[in-house]
Amino acid sequence: MALSQDEMKKRAAEAALALVEEGTVVGVGTGSTVNYFIEALARIRGRIEGAVASSLETASNFDLACAFSGSCWRTCESTALASAFKPC
Repeated sequence: MALSQDEMKKRAAEAALALVEEGTVVGVGTGSTVNYFIEALARIRGRIEGAVASSLETASNFDLACAFSGSCWRTCESTALASAFKPC
């Protein structure tokens, strides 16, 4: 049976998560697949230094991930172009 588009996006997010190195700051883009990546990133938040969101939309998705999963991300810097987050 063929995978749904959402399932393919989830798998792509998981594959990207496997490439994240411990102690790094992760740049996070924008898009529907990135939303799955942000959810997955919350599982390893204690192993990364932080994340930088490329847009206000992505930054708001970090806030949503915090609200729904209990995975806290603290905004440490925000500009018109990007927002930086650190795990709580």
